Amino acid sequence: MKKSLLLAGLVMLGSASMAQKSVDIDPYSSLNDHLNYDRNLEQLHFDPLNMDKVAAEDSDGKDGTSFKICRFRDVNKSLENGGTWMDVPGGKLWRLSMTCEGALATYITYDDFYIPDGAYMHVYNGNKSDMIGAFTNANYNGQKEFATGIVAGQTAIIEYYEPNYVSGQGRISVDQIAHCYRGVDDFIHKAEERGSDPCQVDVRCSEGDNWGPQIDATVRLLIGGGWCSGSVINNTNVDCKPYVLTALHCGQISASQLNSTIFYFRRQKQNCGSGALESTQSITGATRRSDSNDGGGSSGSDYLLVELNSDIPWSYQAYYAGFNKSTSAATSGVSTHHPSGDVKKISTFTNTLLNSGWGVPGSHWRVTWTGTANGHGVTEGGSSGSPIWDQNGYHVGQLTGGSSYCTATSSPDLYGKMSYNWNGNSNPTGGDLSNWLDPTGSMTGDTFEGTYAPCANNIEESTLELKTKIYPNPSSGMFTIEMRDVLDNLTVEIYNSVGAIVETFDMSNRYVHSIDLSGMEDGMYYARFKSRTASVTKSIQLIR
Repeated sequence: MKKSLLLAGLVMLGSASMAQKSVDIDPYSSLNDHLNYDRNLEQLHFDPLNMDKVAAEDSDGKDGTSFKICRFRDVNKSLENGGTWMDVPGGKLWRLSMTCEGALATYITYDDFYIPDGAYMHVYNGNKSDMIGAFTNANYNGQKEFATGIVAGQTAIIEYYEPNYVSGQGRISVDQIAHCYRGVDDFIHKAEERGSDPCQVDVRCSEGDNWGPQIDATVRLLIGGGWCSGSVINNTNVDCKPYVLTALHCGQISASQLNSTIFYFRRQKQNCGSGALESTQSITGATRRSDSNDGGGSSGSDYLLVELNSDIPWSYQAYYAGFNKSTSAATSGVSTHHPSGDVKKISTFTNTLLNSGWGVPGSHWRVTWTGTANGHGVTEGGSSGSPIWDQNGYHVGQLTGGSSYCTATSSPDLYGKMSYNWNGNSNPTGGDLSNWLDPTGSMTGDTFEGTYAPCANNIEESTLELKTKIYPNPSSGMFTIEMRDVLDNLTVEIYNSVGAIVETFDMSNRYVHSIDLSGMEDGMYYARFKSRTASVTKSIQLIR
C-alpha cells in the first residue's frame, strides 16, 4: 500500500458551519409539553404508492441507472402559506405534519431554507421515536435548496421555533417529501436485517485491514431519490478541496437537486458483521464541477465530479484519495461501496483488470471478484459510482454497472477508467477531469498521493499549530491556552463532540486565556483557532 502524504493523528473538528450537523437542543414542544401543540395543526396526507407501477419502473441499479429508494410528493408549503403558527413564551412555533401512507421512512427537500441565529428546527416522526435536529443557522450552506435526512415511519413533522428577536427572518419552504419504500434498513432500526445480499463483506472484517484510508474516502450519496456511492478525492493543490467523484448516471439531475443531495461519511459497522454504526455524519449540498457528458457511459467513462457546498469537518476523518491515471491495469485490489444503500462493504479482486467498455471500447475496466475469508463481495444497486482501488491504494475508476450478484459471483462489473476520465471524453461538462484534479498542471507521472486533513501544503496552518498550546490536558474543568507569539486577529471556538459551539472568545494580541468547562459533561472537546490565513483545531479532554 502507498503511504498517504500526511497520516491522521488526533480526531479533529474543522469548520462545521455548513455541514448537516445537529445541535443538542430538544424540540420546543418537548421542553414545554403542557401546551396544546396539535390544535389546528395542518396535516397533509399522501395516498399509498402504486407499488406494482414502482416495481415496473425500478431497476436493480446494475444496468447503469441509479438505485431508487423513494418517490417524491409535491408539498409546496412554507412559513407563509402553510403549517400552523402559535404564539409561545419568547417567540413563535411553526409546525407542519406530512404523512405518506405506507412509507417505511421519509425525508424532506426544501427550495428555500434559512434559519436565523437563535432559531432552531427539528424533524421527527409521529410519536417522536425518531428525530433529527436541531437544525440552526450553522446548517446554512449558502444555497437556497436543502434537505433534511431520513426519518423512520410514514409521518414527518417539522417543528420550527423562532424567538421574537429574529421574528420574520426565517425561511423554510418545503418543496417535496420523499416516500421511501426500500433501502432504508439502517434508518428504520431493523438491526437484524441487512439491506444487501448475504455474500457481501463488511469493511471492518479482515478483508479491510489494509485499506483503512480507502475506506475513509468512500461515501454514500442520497441523490435524486436514490442511493449511490463515491469517493472523496485529492487534487494537486492538496488544499482539502471537498471534491467527491462518483458516476454521472447517479447525478443526471438539476443543480437544485444537487444542492439537496446528502453525503454520508463513515456509515459502517463497528465490527465485522455486527455492532452499531460508526457515524451518522453527513453534509448536504454540492455543485457540479465536471462530468463525462456521455449519457451515463453510453459514449464515455461515466464520471461526475462535484464539490461539496461546505468543507468536510476534520472530525469526519475523511481521506482525500490518491489516484492513478495510468492505462496499465491493476493486478489486484478492492472496491469499497454501499450495496443497496447498506452499510459500507468491501469486494476483492486478485486477477488483473481487463480493458473493456460500457458504450465505447476502452473506456472501462472489467473486474471479476474473488471469494475471501468472510464472503464473496460483489456489487449491487447503490454501489454505482464507488471507487475501485489498485494494489497500491490508488483510485483507478468508478462503477457504472455489471452483472455480478451473490448468485453470480463469477460475472463481471465495469468501472469507468480514471485514465479515460482524465482527458478521454469527447466533450466533458466543465472541461476534462484533469483541469480539476491537476489545477496546477504539475503532475509529471501517472499517480498522485492521498492525504488526511489537515492537508499537507498548508504552511500557515502548520505555523499556527506550533504557536498554540493547551494545558493541562486532560483536565477536570480548567484549561489554559498559551500562545508563543501574539496574533492581531485570532479567535477561538470551543466545540463539543457533536460539533456545537459552547464558547467563543477573542485571543487577539493575548498570550494567555483560561477556559472553564467545569459546567460541561465529561468527554472530548475541540478548540479551533482561526487567524486571517489559517485555522487549527486541537482536542481537549474533560475528565473528572
